[in-house]
Amino acid sequence: MMSDVYVNFPKPCDERWENMTPGERHRTCSRCDRIVHDLSQYDVAGIEKLLRDEPGSCVRASIDVSGVIDTRPDSHGRVRLMVVAIGVSAGLLMSPPALARDQRAKGAIVGTVQTFSFETTVTATDKSGNSYRAKAKSSGRYTIKNVPPGTYRVEFSSDCGERWSVEDVVVADRAVDVTGGPRDDQRCIVVGLLEISGRRGEAEIG
Repeated sequence: MMSDVYVNFPKPCDERWENMTPGERHRTCSRCDRIVHDLSQYDVAGIEKLLRDEPGSCVRASIDVSGVIDTRPDSHGRVRLMVVAIGVSAGLLMSPPALARDQRAKGAIVGTVQTFSFETTVTATDKSGNSYRAKAKSSGRYTIKNVPPGTYRVEFSSDCGERWSVEDVVVADRAVDVTGGPRDDQRCIVVGLLEISGRRGEAEIG
């Protein structure tokens, strides 16, 4: 039985795929003059060969909310999965968390965001420029505690390369829910170095 492959992106890049020079199964980044391989054009065995032949390859990956990367079936039509290893969860878009009693008694901003298994930072900034921040957990849930009453701009910044914000969030003496994500198709596009971290049923490698 063929094993699924778990990978990580140690250095996500903010260069946009659309701005790169097209090739057959890749594009060329003009900023660093490197070839960026499109993983949707390879099957998993082909990606493994690419990483053996060209360690430290830069890639473009399309990732769904469960952490699975879009790849091609092999020549026999069989599909192996390539999955982002850290924080993979099928429940990234679940309902917002129930509020603990101590959170209800004071200002807080809470919610659930699409993390796509990448680190997401949430920052609330008031009209005077004061900022309060928290990092979303692997489940996508976050809580910014002890937020003074006021009106805030809540910004989300993801290592996936996504940036989005919610304006005019009013905080009083209780928790305010700000839940959502940047895109409707529920996929993340990430560009960066790719490393294999393990295979299902095997000890972690790399």
